[in-house]
Amino acid sequence: MGLWTRNLLPILLLAVATAAAASAAPAGETIPPERLLLRPPVGWHMLAGPHEGNVSVTRIVPDGNNPATASQIINIERYEGQSPSPKAFVENIVAGNRRNCDGVRVSSIDTHSINNYPTAALSFTCTRSRRTGRSGLMMIIAIRGQDALHVVECTWMGQAVQPNQPVPVPRSVIAQWNAFARSVTLCDIRDPGDHPCPATGG
Repeated sequence: MGLWTRNLLPILLLAVATAAAASAAPAGETIPPERLLLRPPVGWHMLAGPHEGNVSVTRIVPDGNNPATASQIINIERYEGQSPSPKAFVENIVAGNRRNCDGVRVSSIDTHSINNYPTAALSFTCTRSRRTGRSGLMMIIAIRGQDALHVVECTWMGQAVQPNQPVPVPRSVIAQWNAFARSVTLCDIRDPGDHPCPATGG
């Protein structure tokens, strides 16, 4: 569906937020050396989500919204240790949504690297979710680091449509997500040779 560009080079970032890594770390723990860096959309704020076992979640929502009411939400997920490859992970997400959505349309999987880490990305639309009764668009970026699998999931929800109709995603949402996706990178302060952190992030 071509909703983002492949050139997600951290060297081109004008500003990088470390808040995603900081929010995902449990209280009392330091930011891990392997860091997912990103720049939230303007007018959005970050919320610490659950930390259970080897999984940490941070949520980003538009100002004035919360995860329960927002029509857009970005989930930042960190899966410590062994986990599926980025490609297998995004395929599993799509497979699960096919079981719960009518009229699913999926882009091809874009496999590439971000800062020398293997990465997979795709997007898909759903004309009506059987869980929420709404249409939706999801963009997923999965990056396999040394310590963890890092996943960014952007979700938009709108009015349900018929299975043969296009999902009415505003162009402004796609433009905003494209800009956000270009800010996403993964780096490691232990390995400045292969996985350098930008000066503002390390």
